[in-house]
Amino acid sequence: MNKEERLIKRYKAEKRFQFYGKAAIFMALLFLVVFLTKIFSTGYTAFQKTWLVIPVNYNADLLYLDPDKKPTTEDINDADFYEFGIETFITLDPDASEDQIMELKKMFAFTFERELKYYLLDNPDSFGKTVDVKLTASDDLDQVFKGNYPRDIPENRRRASDYQLKIFDKLNEDGRVISEFNASFLQMLILEKLS
Repeated sequence: MNKEERLIKRYKAEKRFQFYGKAAIFMALLFLVVFLTKIFSTGYTAFQKTWLVIPVNYNADLLYLDPDKKPTTEDINDADFYEFGIETFITLDPDASEDQIMELKKMFAFTFERELKYYLLDNPDSFGKTVDVKLTASDDLDQVFKGNYPRDIPENRRRASDYQLKIFDKLNEDGRVISEFNASFLQMLILEKLS
């Protein structure tokens, strides 16, 4: 084999090597597209957050604040929003028993106190008024709203009770259940990556 034949053979081998490299890159990109499509088509609901919009009466007596003066930021921060939240939830069903009141509380995320407080801090003119406030739904009701949670199984086999579903359905009928982009989910992911 002379030098020219070896050179031709070498060029052919190099062309095959380039083809295999490009084919491998193409396959990797194809799998990446399929993988990301699968993730976003089945998991897009993770980027949505369910809110329950309820009327909240920022009554001075319920917050143990002086009704004759506008509360300061310090007053609002010192107020007890746990009991205030419970009293607010009772307005969803004034005839609720003690057990049902606890079920009403479980319809909302554990952040309800903070959400009620921050709403008043951001909207101080709401003091003494009844306003609609968006509160994060519990994980269970979030999944019910997204259709990921079975409703047709017996109550003792699911985490949301019949009572909770009845109140939830009423709120939904009234247009008080909404789903929006979950910015807190992205914030959590970003903060996790940065730390």
